[in-house]
Amino acid sequence: MRREGYDAVHCQDWDMAGSTDPSIWAKAKEEGRTVITKDEDFVRIQTGSTESVGVVWLRCGNCGNRRLIDIVLKSLPKAISLLATGERIVEIRS
Repeated sequence: MRREGYDAVHCQDWDMAGSTDPSIWAKAKEEGRTVITKDEDFVRIQTGSTESVGVVWLRCGNCGNRRLIDIVLKSLPKAISLLATGERIVEIRS
């Protein structure tokens, strides 16, 4: 995503690979980031939260990284637009 010009950070960039979802959520909140995930747990966290962390929920089943990146890059402009209008959860399906 960075190669495409997006200001993206992976949890590994924060040395948080393997961290709990709540700790990743807290870091995203601290940095004002949106979480892009296939993990429904982040949707549950957002649903029970009043925090302004956006969630882009990828519902594409099992697919390779290249396919997943293609799906995200194709859908991201619309997702960003929806988040900017106040949507807190944007679901992307393949």
